[in-house]
Amino acid sequence: MERALTQYKLGAEVMAPDNIKALSRKHELRLQKELCRFLLERGIFTVGTKFGRSETDLLANLPDEGYIIEAKVYKNTARVSEKTIKSDLVQLQSYMDQNPTRTRGILVIYNFSSTLISAPRQWVAGRFWFLPINLQQKPPSGRNRSLVVERGDGDDLIRVLNVQPPA
Repeated sequence: MERALTQYKLGAEVMAPDNIKALSRKHELRLQKELCRFLLERGIFTVGTKFGRSETDLLANLPDEGYIIEAKVYKNTARVSEKTIKSDLVQLQSYMDQNPTRTRGILVIYNFSSTLISAPRQWVAGRFWFLPINLQQKPPSGRNRSLVVERGDGDDLIRVLNVQPPA
C-alpha cells in the first residue's frame, strides 16, 4: 500500500505543472475515483462508499490488512492549518472506529494551496498514514510557507509545524 500511494503522489505531482488547471477543477469525488482506479490497477481491491452514517471515501483491502482512505481537497491557503489537518484526522479516526475491520487509516490531501504540506513516509502510531499531494501552481522557489506533519509526543498523536519566514 505504501509503495502504491507514494507512486500515486509522485506521479500526480510530476504531471501537475502541465495539467494544474484541469486538476484544480476536479471535485473531491472525481479525485477519489481516480485514486480508486489507480489502486485497482495495482491489484489493491478498493471501493468507494457513499451512504449511511459512515460515508468513508474509500475502503481498500490487501490480504493481510484493511484500510480506510479519507480524501480532502485544500484549495484555499487560509484553510490550510494545523486545525484543519487535525480535524480531518479526527474524521478519519471516527470512520475507523465505526468499522472495526479496518485497522489502518490513510488521509490523502490534494493540496492546491500555496502552502506546501509534508508528512513522514511512515505510519504514525502504527495506524495512520498521511499523503499530502502538493499540486501548487507556483514552483518551489515561489513558495514561502509550509506545514510539516510529524509524529507527536505525550498526549498529541501528531504535531503540525508551521514554517514561514519571519514577518
